[in-house]
Amino acid sequence: MSREEEIKKIRIEKIKRLEEAGYKAYVNPEKVKQDLTLFEVLENFSDLEKNKEKKNLVGRILVKRGAGKISFVKFTDGTEDFQAVLKEDVLSKEKMKEFEKLFDMGDFAGFYGSFFKTEKGQESILVEDFSMLTKSLLPLPEKWHGLEDIEEKYRKRYLDLISDKNSYNRFILRAKVIKKIKEFLDSENFLEVETPILQNQASGTLAEAFKTFHKDLGIDMVLRIALEAEHKILMAGGYPGVYEIGKNFRNEGSDPTHIQEFTMLEWYRAYRGLSYNMDLTEKMLKEIAKEIFGKTNFTLKNEKGEKIEIDFAGDWPRKNFNDLVLEHGKTDLTSASREEKEKKALELGGDKNEISKISDGNLADFIYKKTARKKIINPTYVLNYPASLKPLAIEKKDGTAEVCQLVVGGAEITNQYGELVNPLKQREVLERQAEAKEGGDLEAMDMNEDFLTAMEHGMPPMTGTGIGIDRLVAIFTEQENLRDTIFFPILKPEKKEISQKEAEKKYREKKIIVISDESLGYGITANALCQLGISIGGFLDSNLIFGEKSFKDADGNNHRPDGLFGMSNLSGDQKQMAYFIEKCIEAKIEFFDFSEIMRKAHTDLEMKKGYADKKTSEVGYIAVGALVPKDFEKEFLSKLKLFGA
Repeated sequence: MSREEEIKKIRIEKIKRLEEAGYKAYVNPEKVKQDLTLFEVLENFSDLEKNKEKKNLVGRILVKRGAGKISFVKFTDGTEDFQAVLKEDVLSKEKMKEFEKLFDMGDFAGFYGSFFKTEKGQESILVEDFSMLTKSLLPLPEKWHGLEDIEEKYRKRYLDLISDKNSYNRFILRAKVIKKIKEFLDSENFLEVETPILQNQASGTLAEAFKTFHKDLGIDMVLRIALEAEHKILMAGGYPGVYEIGKNFRNEGSDPTHIQEFTMLEWYRAYRGLSYNMDLTEKMLKEIAKEIFGKTNFTLKNEKGEKIEIDFAGDWPRKNFNDLVLEHGKTDLTSASREEKEKKALELGGDKNEISKISDGNLADFIYKKTARKKIINPTYVLNYPASLKPLAIEKKDGTAEVCQLVVGGAEITNQYGELVNPLKQREVLERQAEAKEGGDLEAMDMNEDFLTAMEHGMPPMTGTGIGIDRLVAIFTEQENLRDTIFFPILKPEKKEISQKEAEKKYREKKIIVISDESLGYGITANALCQLGISIGGFLDSNLIFGEKSFKDADGNNHRPDGLFGMSNLSGDQKQMAYFIEKCIEAKIEFFDFSEIMRKAHTDLEMKKGYADKKTSEVGYIAVGALVPKDFEKEFLSKLKLFGA
């Protein structure tokens, strides 16, 4: 039995003892007596002490000290921390014993009494009576220094909040930032709007979407990747300015500065241009810094882990994209040949195969990010990006777009556009994007006829802004990781230990089937089977290990156990492997494969394009596999011979 299980067992036993002593372990909220919050107590402590007023206070027990004739309790109600003092000569020996034995750290309790200061000057309540409100069964983090395991902190945010005051206050600051943004934009006569998260197609930026299915309508749908298209459609309806703070979802990589589910602010203003946009953004962010955080200087770390000071005061410079690349990358994008740009990108660590295939715009952006962006520390507007990177912005004659990005601490904080409202040019741009998507670029935009139709009815000249709230809060609260500004960041499900009984049950219920094409030769097939094993072990949401995690030999070295599930290695041809996958899809079973596409590809982009060009039955499988129920496709699988037989 683990330590937590032992504590839980003891505390469950205490519930019965509490009831026997006349307490309720879980009180109806209607019965809770709270006369003042702890914040109000501290604000009015002198009067409360002077007038000898008696009040009911409530909160969660954080610390218990002392025993016998006197106990000191630190507790919190979420507004402040406070101290309760329990004395035997005020209560009774029996009551003191009940509190000591039945009340634990983490419990929610009520305290009734008068106010005084201890000899050390600590504001306190002298307890004349106490009650249990909620009995906790599991303990708070030990030693009162917060959770040390970073992933555990994200997974059990409630423990992080109760044990780390800095974390607790950080999310209050986040709420204040969002409130301030709304108040600011409301005062500028923007209308707050709501647009759908569940959409027929992704639109508004270059990104891969999460896909889902609408059972009632019987249609494929996606989670939105941006707010832009719907906002501009609303502007066609006549509103002079709109804004929204909402969730976006992008099915792409994650790191400390990127996460797939994030909060975005977007706003649009009719009859105004990029200069107005930059002025308004600067004004808003400076007000947030001064009013909420009381300062304009913030400390962050660069990519090397070195501390950098960011100053939001003063005028924010506006610099040209090409000029920055020339200054920091020693490359003139206006005159350099494609060959010269590729050579520069390779010098900066670019992958040769990737660099040779990406667009001129993405190539320029790669050089910019590797040379110039990371050197921009204080808030700086970078203007005139390559037009191909900004398909919803106005394209200028020199091939750049009417856009800017605010860069702070080497990271992009905003995207700001002079919005394209010409439906003929917008159609041309989206047609090119649609072609790119058909060619395997999963991040290219779809053709959006609803958006184009609205534009054909007429949209006013306008400017728009997008700001990542999580990243903005990370800067203001001086955090390196966006996950420290998000209550519940996305995590892989925790792999929980399973009992011997559960393991045996699993073993009886399922098995792993692997089918491979022996005719391709043992070298190719052996490689495929190894690759397939990595895929199954790395991505399957099941605990594949039976019992012990390792075994020691006579020399003390560890040996990993085999899999929990039985495995059948079968031999099959292309048609049979495609049939197996088809049946897995029908049964909603996750399948794994290694194909000719994977064997020949050198990059993820090549694999993306290879699979995008093939139907599921035409992929060219070398090996396929899945964790399936014991009786899955019994008749079909019985016809396949064992691999190597």
